[in-house]
Amino acid sequence: MKLLALFFCAFLSTALWAETEDNDTTLVNVKVSTSDRNVMLNAESGSAPRSISFGLPTGGNAAIREDGIALAYGNSPAVPHFHWAGGNSYGYQTLLSVPEATILAGDIGFVVDSFTKLGGETTEGAVTFGTSTNGLIRFDGALSGKIADGWYYSTGAYLNYDPTSVNTPNRTFIEKKQIYRAALSRRWDNASVDLLYKFSICNDGTDGYAYAPFIYNGDGSISPVNGFRMGRDNYVPVNDAVEYIDVITGESRKGNLSRMDQRHMHDIMLKGNFKLRNDWVLDAQMHFTGSPKIDAAKMTLAGIDNVKGAFTLEDGTSYSGYVQNRLVNVTKAGYADFMNQVVLSRHFQRNYLRAGLNAWYDFQHEYTSTFNMAHTVEANPDRLFNGGKSTWGENRNAMYYDGEKGEITGFIIDEYDNGDRLTGRLGLRAKWNYFNVNCAINPTGQTFNNRTEGFFINNGICQQQYFVYNLFDYAATLSANYRIAGRLFASGEGLISASNKGPSSFKSARMPEVGVPSRINFIRGGLMYDNSWMDATVMLSYVSNLNSSSIMSVTKQIDGVSETQTYTAYYGIGTIGLTTEANVFWGGFKMHGLLTLRNPRYLDYENTFTFSNGQTEEISYTGNFASGISRVELELDPSYTTANWRFWGSARYYSRQYASRTNLAYFNGHWETFAGIDRKINDKCKMSLNFVNLFFQNGAKGSIDVADTITDPELLKGIVMAGSYIRPFTIDFSITMKF
Repeated sequence: MKLLALFFCAFLSTALWAETEDNDTTLVNVKVSTSDRNVMLNAESGSAPRSISFGLPTGGNAAIREDGIALAYGNSPAVPHFHWAGGNSYGYQTLLSVPEATILAGDIGFVVDSFTKLGGETTEGAVTFGTSTNGLIRFDGALSGKIADGWYYSTGAYLNYDPTSVNTPNRTFIEKKQIYRAALSRRWDNASVDLLYKFSICNDGTDGYAYAPFIYNGDGSISPVNGFRMGRDNYVPVNDAVEYIDVITGESRKGNLSRMDQRHMHDIMLKGNFKLRNDWVLDAQMHFTGSPKIDAAKMTLAGIDNVKGAFTLEDGTSYSGYVQNRLVNVTKAGYADFMNQVVLSRHFQRNYLRAGLNAWYDFQHEYTSTFNMAHTVEANPDRLFNGGKSTWGENRNAMYYDGEKGEITGFIIDEYDNGDRLTGRLGLRAKWNYFNVNCAINPTGQTFNNRTEGFFINNGICQQQYFVYNLFDYAATLSANYRIAGRLFASGEGLISASNKGPSSFKSARMPEVGVPSRINFIRGGLMYDNSWMDATVMLSYVSNLNSSSIMSVTKQIDGVSETQTYTAYYGIGTIGLTTEANVFWGGFKMHGLLTLRNPRYLDYENTFTFSNGQTEEISYTGNFASGISRVELELDPSYTTANWRFWGSARYYSRQYASRTNLAYFNGHWETFAGIDRKINDKCKMSLNFVNLFFQNGAKGSIDVADTITDPELLKGIVMAGSYIRPFTIDFSITMKF
């Protein structure tokens, strides 16, 4: 906390000093990227940015920044897209390149950076109303203007209520999000200061509803089971009342799964832009974001069994047939992030230099009670009971940690342009990490914190562990473009990065490999060409990630009944890739094309699983293709624009995706298609009609954890399983009015 206080004082003193400086030059606002690559076109969700993979499985959507700083300090327990939505409240959004994101954001991958629309000299407003064939209700409004000389305001509200394509009887809206924001700005000739506040309420429950059952035919194709319509029928029982054991106290708790997703988040930011002596510019942010209480219920698929007499229906009748097992995680979490950043920048004759310092501090906790439940395999399934109980296996997969962490990060980016043949960029990032964590983990060789049925923290046997670490992360990037002749350029870039684990790695019973950082190496090079009617890029790349870790669910049939456990896996992954991208312009017509070829394979991925019957199984995934990632991706984005109309389309093809880490189960290639028509009524009004899954493509996608322990391909032929799917055909309509 002393560190934070010093940082705040430095911020305020710099702001006061900067007000007295001369104003010989203009403020600089550099946009780091102009391409958004259809970042919001997500075939699984209409309210979260898509996941853009460059060869490594990111396990989520694109990372998000807001006003030049991270939306939250990491993804656990605050998932960024629950607290963010694009729309009228933003002046612009951009997508950082991989090297830029590595240095500025510390994320390896693609990062969305969005900038709030602040008040100006004139009053401006925009309102968007949206709906869909599913019954979506969306409102997106923003208003900004001038209060008095030098003083400005902006406000915004975003409300999204989406039942999705699944008509579930026990929940009117599956995705519910409200975001309210306000900003007050003060501007001088040589400086500006903005105070921003945002409050969000998010009750998304998509984890349990976005699944469907199917028959896997063994050849990459699937067939319906019991007439279930993927993406249309509900796969969560109407009776969603549950009883579970509190992971802390051991007390019995009751609730309904459809009402257990509630997140209230607050966000306050003070940012300033100051022009200093000798053409230096200082950008500074003090950012707080937090939530005193996050409630979440995640329903993970845990295998489908064909049983006789082991389960009963709610009325006590014996049941025989297919049973969908689910592992349910009921999480209580909270966090408070204090993030502070200063960036000094200056344009020289041939260089643009940026140097920054971050001081971040965070409190977070996550307590997860777990249990198993089951239901029939059909639309609007019936709840099943095991030994007269609606839930069982309490806390065999429980998670718990309570920690705090801090960091001091320095970074520098130097962009060089000689005005003729050579441009380049050098980036360096160094971070000191401190964190302490209280957890219920087993030190090496110990078993007293094993997650047995009925486990809870205060049971007299559990021994809480306390750890303190000081660790060092680093990253470096280098890129260059060289004009070979005319408009033909050679381009190359590379990065190395090492990042250590934090408190959230301590939530299971297995001790993480702390002090062994995850290392990413990335290099690519190729040719670029452009002229008045087209541009094209061809790049060859290699990327590897070593010492990575993730918590996965492992399911195996024990005596004919599926048993699921959570498992902390350690592995690497590497891939060679070839990317070809082109844009063609002809009058109002534009065609964007992107082709990516890659071969991501697991490295050093050895596993030993032990189940409740004492059976131990060793499975190696080393050398196998990474699950859920296509080796061939093709994206085609045509558009045609006139004075008042815009017609556009987007088609993405994904080749075979391995559904299991053993590579024995896979899904054949599929298309994801989008299209739209925008009509400009006048300068103040525009209507949009958008289509999702234009060609009615259907089927399963991604990976299926239940298949990860099946090593006999014959067992996969005709097996009934469940997984995620492509969103069905949907029409969205919106109207935007500006004033």
